[in-house]
Amino acid sequence: MLLDRLSPTARLWSERGIDVATALLGAYLAVAGWRYVDMTRGATSAAIQYPIECLHAL
Repeated sequence: MLLDRLSPTARLWSERGIDVATALLGAYLAVAGWRYVDMTRGATSAAIQYPIECLHAL
């Protein structure tokens, strides 16, 4: 709704900025998730004794 009020050029750059911010957030979450799985590798669940990696994959 806010982007509709912008000029076409400003709207294009705003949408590109949103796309870049979304991509950066996705990359951050992927790296943080990978690091978390790497830190917990080899551990098992206390309740069912499954490897934590299997539980994270679900």
